[in-house]
Amino acid sequence: MQFEPAVGMQVARVRLAAETGRIFTVACAVAVMYLEASNIPVSPTREQLTALAHELNSPRCTADRIASFLRTWKP
Repeated sequence: MQFEPAVGMQVARVRLAAETGRIFTVACAVAVMYLEASNIPVSPTREQLTALAHELNSPRCTADRIASFLRTWKP
């Protein structure tokens, strides 16, 4: 199946967005597992996980900013 160039670009963007979403899902899961392995019980809400994913995608993302997000996660 061949697409027109504009449609092909849209398909590529959708695929990239899906892949990026999976990467952020894995990053959030790793954060939870790291904290749990460090004996820090957490139970982040969907909103907190979404906020972390947006922060990870931000060009201004720093370790300090990520740490501030993780500190809001309560057991």
